[in-house]
Amino acid sequence: MNFLPLLSGPCIAQVAVPFTTASGHFGVFRDGRFEELEQRKPQVVFPNGPRVAYITEQGELRGWDEGQLMNYQRGEPVSVKTSRGMLAWKQGGRLLFAGEAGPKTICHDAGEFTVQDSLVAYHNEIEKTLCVYWRGH
Repeated sequence: MNFLPLLSGPCIAQVAVPFTTASGHFGVFRDGRFEELEQRKPQVVFPNGPRVAYITEQGELRGWDEGQLMNYQRGEPVSVKTSRGMLAWKQGGRLLFAGEAGPKTICHDAGEFTVQDSLVAYHNEIEKTLCVYWRGH
């Protein structure tokens, strides 16, 4: 016997939940509403708590944060990493972070990098140092 759980109240996602419709449209569900973002399914989606980042069919890195659609990177391949609402990516040797006002360059000559909790750790290849970006510094 199968049971279907009943919801006694409104359905509200505490995080942004990405979805793709049967017709290929892409969007997010958050705060009890569905919002369409793209007419076509993205190449890759990075769910990230209250935010969602994705690479469009054309290769652009975009993000959705609290109802705002942001264009982060156009045209060039990027390496993206996320953790607990933090988003960082590398384009060539340049390491960028998704700030409130848009993309912010952290380092111009970064090697390997990782994103964990509220930190972006990276290797500065010019200065030969291991660096950490935390709370804007």
